[in-house]
Amino acid sequence: MSEIFGIVNYYKEKDISSFQAVSYVRKLYGVKKAGHIGTLDPLAEGILPICLGNATKFVQYLMSREKTYISEMQLGMKTDSFDTTGNVLSSNADIIPTEERLVEVLAGMCGKQTLTVPSYSAKKIDGVRAYKLARKGLIEDAGVAEMDIESIKMLDYSYPFSTIEVVCGKGTYIRSIIDTVGDTLGSYAVMSQLIRAKNGYFEISNSSSSEQLEMLSSEGRLDESLIDIRDVLTNWKRVTISDEFLPRLMNGATPCTADFVKVGTIDLVEDNLFIEDSSGEIVATATVMNSRLKLINVFN
Repeated sequence: MSEIFGIVNYYKEKDISSFQAVSYVRKLYGVKKAGHIGTLDPLAEGILPICLGNATKFVQYLMSREKTYISEMQLGMKTDSFDTTGNVLSSNADIIPTEERLVEVLAGMCGKQTLTVPSYSAKKIDGVRAYKLARKGLIEDAGVAEMDIESIKMLDYSYPFSTIEVVCGKGTYIRSIIDTVGDTLGSYAVMSQLIRAKNGYFEISNSSSSEQLEMLSSEGRLDESLIDIRDVLTNWKRVTISDEFLPRLMNGATPCTADFVKVGTIDLVEDNLFIEDSSGEIVATATVMNSRLKLINVFN
């Protein structure tokens, strides 16, 4: 297959949307299909993994990965967006929490928490993005959601700013955590900066900025920035289809064990498989459930 099939661990800068980031990367690589793993607000920066070509078929398997954020919160005010871009609803400069009190409140946020989702968010309400309803003044918030917060660590505190590190699961809004912390302290708080430092396999250390990608592109080495999906989904097994059965596989026929020349150890109860041809290219994916193999995708 000559089509691009991989993931770019893109470092999104502030003040552009995730949609704009995907559009930029898609055009740079000249592909029709591209999709990101986990939205980043325009205020936020950091890693935004973008799947290209057939790698877009794997977005659903990558979305639930643990994420790490570095965020700055500003005490003393509350906004409708839970960050510094919103309209100020309340302010309080009279309460200046001690470092000990702030650490105590942050520690109390760990675990599964039901928190208010910001109105200016990508959550869908009756099929419409919340931020679109908020802009029209139709909602004050986007309801509540359970958010899984593994740990929160305070890295720095110099009133009114504090820098925190949050390790959390899918669907967690750092703005919601900060807004709740501010309410608990009585001083209010908003998110003033946000960096996503880790998203499962993807980290800042193996990310690529626009500048880096442009340089690789000018040197004809853009493919060096691509990450193989097999390096990410390491729990998937790899099997090799025989050359004889390959044409039938490409037409959608489901192979059996005898049609593989390299099988390895497969859990006959439940396993996901990369099916490769003799050259090592991924030609299909399948799942094994209750001893039966079922094709997921065939990549023609």
